[in-house]
Amino acid sequence: SRFIENYDVPDDVPLVGPFGGRLSNGGETVSLLRPDNTQGIDQEDAGYVPYIPVESMGYDNSEPWPDDADGTGLSLQRITGSKFGDDPKNWLSAAPTAGRKNADAAAGDRDADGMSDAWEVANKLDPANAADAAADADNDGVTNLGEFLSGTDPNDANDRFIIESISVTADRVAITVYVSPDRRYRVETSETVAGGWELLAEFTTEAGQTSAKFESNAALGQARFYRVVLVE
Repeated sequence: SRFIENYDVPDDVPLVGPFGGRLSNGGETVSLLRPDNTQGIDQEDAGYVPYIPVESMGYDNSEPWPDDADGTGLSLQRITGSKFGDDPKNWLSAAPTAGRKNADAAAGDRDADGMSDAWEVANKLDPANAADAAADADNDGVTNLGEFLSGTDPNDANDRFIIESISVTADRVAITVYVSPDRRYRVETSETVAGGWELLAEFTTEAGQTSAKFESNAALGQARFYRVVLVE
């Protein structure tokens, strides 16, 4: 059939139907029923086959549901079968996998661009396009790959890994850094940009932490440079 040809359904997968109507791109409720035992001859409705609800879920075409499956040819795919089907976080958008296992976005990086498929899908990037690693979706000066590594939002120009401020007094330099939770950083200092960097501080951020402040000795008339390195 056309369905089998369009979606490359394996030969050993049975196709049942026909199915009347079509699912709405705008969202609706879908229910799965299974047949119960046929009512016996001693029952008032002998021969009747009742159906028992197995699961019912309502999907949508806007956040928090993945919205890039609306009319684009992508399909909504359940991530974990044992988890609640009505939870938008348990669904992703990916190329149709009719008759095959759903895309395992959490397991890999199919375009080998350094960003996980799950993160790309969640942030409206294309897990099949390696070129978007060098792009800058929110025009904040940090590439999408840089945002992935630093744990920032590639669609929020105000969320980026930067030194927020440096204040200088007669003998002290105070540095405030914008950070992401659950990351390890190293603050280094040098008298030249060319090299010779020395460790000033190393730290791991906590859950919910978005900034960190450090102080360093300073001497008037002495040039000094600072940099913050994301370790992991």
